[in-house]
Amino acid sequence: MESIAFPAHRIAAVIEQAWRRPFYPTHWGQDLGQIREHVLKGEYHRIPVIRKRHLSQHWDELMEYGDFTDVVSSSGTTGRPVDLPVHRLQELVWVDCVSRVLTELGAKPGDRLLHLLSNNDMFTLGPLVLQAAKKVGLGPFRCSPQRVRRIFDVVHYHQPAFVVGNPVVMFNLAEEQGNDFPDPECLPDYAYFGACGSFDSSNQLTPVAQRVKEMWGLKETLN
Repeated sequence: MESIAFPAHRIAAVIEQAWRRPFYPTHWGQDLGQIREHVLKGEYHRIPVIRKRHLSQHWDELMEYGDFTDVVSSSGTTGRPVDLPVHRLQELVWVDCVSRVLTELGAKPGDRLLHLLSNNDMFTLGPLVLQAAKKVGLGPFRCSPQRVRRIFDVVHYHQPAFVVGNPVVMFNLAEEQGNDFPDPECLPDYAYFGACGSFDSSNQLTPVAQRVKEMWGLKETLN
């Protein structure tokens, strides 16, 4: 294991754990040594992927409840719904990652956050942002993008400095309101973009993210 370069050794460890489940040896059709060799060489395309139909048809062979603290669901599945348990320690790592993004933007206890990401059962980032905000000490105002009046009331009366949202949704909000959209100086200064590609391969803002930055008057954005 030590001979495999980071992060390949972590992937190899996951491969070895997966190999203990009956589904994987059959699905991969190769022995464990061959799979580890693919990982070592970076030839991940030689390892058959797991698709949604496999999760639906072989859920009991692939998943375990364990100490799960959340469930993320998938849409459009025929047969058994794909409900993915999020395990406690995994969720703690994710919350820590989101917390770091918020603090990197400058968030600190007592600040206010406009939270525009979905908290329904099909998504995980929305609930993670809520937990991360509480960890940092941010005061989150949870607003459904469909409740436009609610969003603008929060902006007007509470003046949050931070916003978390999908840049496509944020663009549509601004465009649909036209002249009624608040002036940039009345809007949050810092944005955490999620649920949509916001940066390109050169780490530059995508066109929609750049447009949102301009329309909302954002000083800094992260993803």
